[in-house]
Amino acid sequence: MRRALILLVVALLVAAPAGAGYRIYLKNGSVIKGILQYEERGEQIMLKHLGGTISVPASDVDKIESVDLGVVTEEEPRERGAARDDDVQSFRGIAPVAAPETQYDPEPLKRKISSIDAKLARIQVKDDEYLAMLKKYNRVRLRIENLFQLGIKQARAKGAKDSEWLRFLKGQEREWIQINTLKKNDLKKKLAVKDTDMVPLRIKRAALLQEKAALQEELALYE
Repeated sequence: MRRALILLVVALLVAAPAGAGYRIYLKNGSVIKGILQYEERGEQIMLKHLGGTISVPASDVDKIESVDLGVVTEEEPRERGAARDDDVQSFRGIAPVAAPETQYDPEPLKRKISSIDAKLARIQVKDDEYLAMLKKYNRVRLRIENLFQLGIKQARAKGAKDSEWLRFLKGQEREWIQINTLKKNDLKKKLAVKDTDMVPLRIKRAALLQEKAALQEELALYE
């Protein structure tokens, strides 16, 4: 994701006509002039001018304005739009950097990934509750099914109808079935509700996992 953004910025800069530049307006009222290129890196914005590269916090930038600097080269100062004293004054108080890469801060990406992990954990709790209820329902259902088959087998052995299967079970087994048949039906209703509730959560989980994978890929570029 970040690699694509960087490539897009570079492509735009290459396609720009000679003399195109930028003026950076800061929230404190300062104006940085004579900028040839700029690039966002995490919470910093890298600004390239004829003297080198500087960085400013993105939170300090109010707006960026495209301007015509005239024809600019590293070897020959421009006649029109050449760096003036007020351009130089604009850079005071801003620390220069040797290379943009040294200013990259991975912490914002790590915080985003941690936030996604927390959301995924909350969804997992809901999913675990659903799976626990499903397991309980299946356990009761299977026990009732086994007793039902046992009752039919014994009824047939006595020459009785299949519909009389319940009276051929032991008293304790009949009592268990009567209690847990109601329990099974109640669990089935609750599962239907939980299953409906889980649909948007499963969709959200898929989106969060995709976002997390993209952030991890972006983070790997700088590690």
